[in-house]
Amino acid sequence: MKNRKWLGRALGAALLAGSAGACDFLEISGTDPNIISEPTLASLFVSAQLRSFAFSEGQLARVSAVWTQQLAGVDRQFSLLDRYVFGEDEADDEFSGLYTGGGLVDIRRGRAFSDSVGCSQCSALFQIHEAYLFGMGASIFGDLPYRGALVDGTPAALDAQQQVYADVQALLDNAIASLSTAPTGGSTAFYGQLSEVEFNFGGNRARWSAVANTLKARFYLHTAVVRGAPAYPAARAAAARPSASAGASTARTPGRCSSSPAGAGSGASGSSLSSRTASPRSRGTVAPPSGARR
Repeated sequence: MKNRKWLGRALGAALLAGSAGACDFLEISGTDPNIISEPTLASLFVSAQLRSFAFSEGQLARVSAVWTQQLAGVDRQFSLLDRYVFGEDEADDEFSGLYTGGGLVDIRRGRAFSDSVGCSQCSALFQIHEAYLFGMGASIFGDLPYRGALVDGTPAALDAQQQVYADVQALLDNAIASLSTAPTGGSTAFYGQLSEVEFNFGGNRARWSAVANTLKARFYLHTAVVRGAPAYPAARAAAARPSASAGASTARTPGRCSSSPAGAGSGASGSSLSSRTASPRSRGTVAPPSGARR
């Protein structure tokens, strides 16, 4: 009995001493360990990639698939979307994502970083992601703030849809030209760093050129209703370039998203989501993905 009392007292004293010494973990340092104070080229590129993936295969893809009757919405918010019941805020997150969270702000920082170290090939990959986001953004939303979107102190004006498409084509031309030459000197190391976190082709420049040419062809087709005959030869020319047959369809990339025969002001985000994670309308129903808005 004495031993038990002694043991109990010893354990109690140890617990008190331990709790007194462990109070430090409750103190808030004021530093968020998840914040990247100084983003690297690699972290900015990962952010841009994830934004492109989310834009291509997120809510816009689900809604587009329901409204084109590839999927049936029968549960929660999708039961309303299936009957075209929606509000103006339905795509707020996706619209904001064009600019934040791996959108234009981070992409432009990545491009500036690439230019500062002389890696035009690194900049080209950022440019292709930017072109994808804003080409598809113009297709879905129409007029967009683009040219003046990151100018401090003034509200960004809306750029006409056709102007955004034209700017995107020029951006893709610049990216293709940059990818036609291999990195040299100090830029080689930076391109290697970026390639290590490039989730699609490991930095393969020929395949990224194929993506860029595929996007050019797609966006020319998007403008065909407005531009008329010139859009079709331009689309064929982009698709016929040697790099466009380099095999860009086997990975999860902006180039993989299926092109729709959309005219001005129409179009939909990539449909690859529906072919992998949801049943066709004729087979069954759609269960909302984890984390979907309710």
